Amino acid sequence: SFLPVKKMSEGYPLQWFGDKCPALLCGRDLITSGTDTLSVPHYCDLIVGSSAAILEQKNPDGSMMHVSMDVCNFLQIKTTPSCSNVVANFNLLIAAMTTVEGTLKTIDCSHISSLFDVDHICDAVYTYFENLLGSIAQNKTTQCGTEMEELRQICCIWTGRAFIHPSMVAKNWALDGPYLFRVPAILAYRQRIVEFLHIRSCFTINNALHALIQMGNDFGNNPVSDECKQVIKNITSLPYEGMPEELTQSVMLPDQDYVLHDVSQLAFNDTPWCEGNEGTIYLHDTIPRPLALRLGVKTVRSLIIEQYASLFEYTNEEGFGQNQTLISRIQNILEDYPCDETILKELLQNADDAKANKMYIILDK
Repeated sequence: SFLPVKKMSEGYPLQWFGDKCPALLCGRDLITSGTDTLSVPHYCDLIVGSSAAILEQKNPDGSMMHVSMDVCNFLQIKTTPSCSNVVANFNLLIAAMTTVEGTLKTIDCSHISSLFDVDHICDAVYTYFENLLGSIAQNKTTQCGTEMEELRQICCIWTGRAFIHPSMVAKNWALDGPYLFRVPAILAYRQRIVEFLHIRSCFTINNALHALIQMGNDFGNNPVSDECKQVIKNITSLPYEGMPEELTQSVMLPDQDYVLHDVSQLAFNDTPWCEGNEGTIYLHDTIPRPLALRLGVKTVRSLIIEQYASLFEYTNEEGFGQNQTLISRIQNILEDYPCDETILKELLQNADDAKANKMYIILDK
């Protein structure tokens, strides 16, 4: 072991792998970091600085020492980082930037050089992955199979603000989040990675409903942010056929103030000319009626009908119709008539209506 290990570059944001190594290593344990074969300065620092030891090629006077390919081959110095090292470095970056719950960490970036910010690191990593996928497509070998398995450990995409799961990204989505994202600019021209990560063409209503549930959990009883309002507006344009029934039991939708509620607490206002009941929470106007009904939101009209129908509820023991005998009813009617000439006029009218020729009156004292 006689080859020097590179020390951490100033402003590097992660733990430096070389700090855990002896000062000198043999060639097969090192990777070259020179720019003679690599187009990006500090390329190896960006993609494997936290996962592999890099050969120090800087002379004491600050100049760079050229190491030819022949020398690298003779000393068994790697000139290309391995896929496993790049994936490991990338996952360390993700872990450093996210919490256990998956949200973006707020970290002190004052010491981080602009050369080593997350955008530059991710750009270098994605360049490596894109080139590797191109090589794998041309060379179907056992090593390629191993590299594909290692690439499958990639579980996050950098959006420019946060690391997210590929399932939260769609090619034909118009917004840069939150909760649902279009393909970020860093991957726009890296189609091999986009295809490898199985990024969908469009979101379905199921994806949107899961996003609304997460949004509701995050904001609680508070109105959502302006960015989230735009997401909700775009969700309403998604096709909702084929939506599974189990999702409708836990869907959250916005009220008029953009506070998210369970659909069981909301009402679709289909009678705007009527004064609403106190305590009714109205669904926001951006949610169309067909989608609202499909998700189980009740209309104001149906709630009014239910309210008044309850006044006429009856049990099986009760019933409609006459509940006294005909004789008793007639007796009650006669008792209600006044005992004067009015009764005589009524009897004459009835006889005439029946086209009678005679009418007999019996006075029963």
